[in-house]
Amino acid sequence: MAQYLYRYEAKGIQSYVLGTSRLREIAGGSAVVEGLEQLLRQTLAQTGGSLEAAAAGNATVLFPNGDSLRDFVRWWPVLVGQHAPGLQVVQAWVEVPASGRLEGSLEVLARRLAQERNRRDPLIPEAGPLLARASRTGRPAVARATKGSGFVDAATRRRERAARGGKGAGDMDRLLPHHRRDRPFVRDHSDFRTSDLAVVHIDGNDMGRLVMSLSSLADYKSFSLALKEATLAAATAAIGMVVGALPPDYSGPCWPVRPVVVGGDDVTVVTRAVDALAFTRTFIETFHHETAARERDLHGRGALGASAGIAFVKEKSPFSLSYDLAESLCAFAKERLRREDGPTPSAIAFHRPTASLHVTWEQILQTDLLATRPAGPMIGGLTMNPYLVAGQHGQAHLDGLVALAKAMKDLPRGGLREWARVAQHDPLRARDRWDRMQEVADASAWKNLVDALQSLGCTDGPWGPRGRTPLYDAITLGAIMAKELP
Repeated sequence: MAQYLYRYEAKGIQSYVLGTSRLREIAGGSAVVEGLEQLLRQTLAQTGGSLEAAAAGNATVLFPNGDSLRDFVRWWPVLVGQHAPGLQVVQAWVEVPASGRLEGSLEVLARRLAQERNRRDPLIPEAGPLLARASRTGRPAVARATKGSGFVDAATRRRERAARGGKGAGDMDRLLPHHRRDRPFVRDHSDFRTSDLAVVHIDGNDMGRLVMSLSSLADYKSFSLALKEATLAAATAAIGMVVGALPPDYSGPCWPVRPVVVGGDDVTVVTRAVDALAFTRTFIETFHHETAARERDLHGRGALGASAGIAFVKEKSPFSLSYDLAESLCAFAKERLRREDGPTPSAIAFHRPTASLHVTWEQILQTDLLATRPAGPMIGGLTMNPYLVAGQHGQAHLDGLVALAKAMKDLPRGGLREWARVAQHDPLRARDRWDRMQEVADASAWKNLVDALQSLGCTDGPWGPRGRTPLYDAITLGAIMAKELP
């Protein structure tokens, strides 16, 4: 009898969870998404099927026959719509032999899912002409707002109810070290005690290629479980690092971090800006160590890498747009460093937008980070993103950037900022300003600056490989390390 390998994926989980500017609702959205796995297990107990892999908002199931598959496919989108109103799912399936050999099944499944993502299901309830609208989202209203006047849509009401549920019900407080569970993660902006925040998105490198190389369902199941465990261990270690670095007399009601999505190899969190880089680095290094320790379950694919994007934003910035920027930075880091003949190295890309977040990272490279050299304009010339987590002398690596930011502390920050501004439009004037800064600077401080630049591969003054400079990145990072954004 034919078996069927089925997979569903929720579309835009992070956008669904972050589709609000209220942190309490974000916490509720996280709980809603976390509850999907429990709902899936309950549903499979009724329809039949073996759960092969599950993460935040996606799962792979093996059905023993077509009847159980048809029952599940018919009802699962309805159940998800009731559990998480407004969250849409795509689903696909493929027949597999009874031997459990995949033989290209995962590639076919991935193609079918990609096709289904282009199909948009109607939102329920339908927005008729006589239906009231939620003032914050413009979607059909289903209830009056609990605070103030106006109405809320179904997704907002569901997030609010989940947030009021407190601990449990899919909350992520389990990611805290056991001795730190006396307080929850932040549930309101005021709990951060700062307006300078960061949205961090981390994703494993080369996962699609690695998964497609698996030959059997048993291998796929063990690989997925080991990857999930490594991600949870890395997230717990990174959160523990942030909490452990707080002063002993820290009296806040909550720990200043908010996990949004943690599942598979995909992680999104909101932190204080000052904690973001250390959190991300700890996660990537721990993920590397944890996957190396699970090399057997990962079928010789241990010591896996991950890349990250960090959007440094203000408290009032729309979180959904901040996430879009962080995700695009992560994708940029992977694409820039991807290798055809080996694994993609772990790297971090970051940015602090100074204008509207409604622009893409590609547009930022062409406008805010445009530099002009004697040979002509250089798109993205004012950044050396992405930075390798474990790099060597002469490469754009994180240790070198941190050293550069520290070296700049002994030099006038205003002059460096002015140089970065002038470098966008007038290369000759920028060169004059650079020479003038060298003349008036302390000799020892200037040598430290030059040494740090050279460690990043900058052999032409502030300019490095491909006509780019790390100075603007170092200015941003130095201000965050000093706990004050410029």
